[in-house]
Amino acid sequence: EMLRPEVAKIRDEGAQLADGGRLVRRLETRVGTLNYALQTSEDGRQVVALLYDPLIALDVNLQPIPAMVARWEMLDEGKTYLLHLDPRATFSDGKPVLASDVIFTITKMAGEESVQSAPWSSDLDRDATAVVSERTARIAFKEPRAGRIFSFTIAPMPAHVYGAGDFAKNQKVVGNGPYVLRRRNRDGSILIERRDDYWREQPHIES
Repeated sequence: EMLRPEVAKIRDEGAQLADGGRLVRRLETRVGTLNYALQTSEDGRQVVALLYDPLIALDVNLQPIPAMVARWEMLDEGKTYLLHLDPRATFSDGKPVLASDVIFTITKMAGEESVQSAPWSSDLDRDATAVVSERTARIAFKEPRAGRIFSFTIAPMPAHVYGAGDFAKNQKVVGNGPYVLRRRNRDGSILIERRDDYWREQPHIES
């Protein structure tokens, strides 16, 4: 499960954050893939965390709070969750984040293609997991489990981008987070830039 920390706010009286600028960070290892479901290195996770937002985030006390999911319902004594997506949420290509993207992502997470399948592969009820409406997804499990809500700290992947062709070989990078990939260089360096159309609070750092 991946967590993207919320952007910290400086609340000191009179304090102002400068907008813009570039932050250069050294990567200890070469990032092999920016496919959200397939990345394995810590450096890869750090980059991907800026390109994607989770369905449900965690506050400073590690309690679940809305992110892509505006609200959720727990049914069947914890075996079923209804996730209601925020209608403002979009991917970096401008397409909306839909319930079908959530189902697509969870299906991939539960499949053999993903190295992050553990929270999903054991008891996901695939037959009952389905799209309810354009922005409501039903995720069902065979048995209830304490802390299940934390499984939804994953980010949705766009089905219209990753659903066609060979999933593992798809080199496109389309996320729903505050930054978008601009360039990957042969020397292993990666340039990401702030999204102008990001619907949540804009980060102050431009790239």
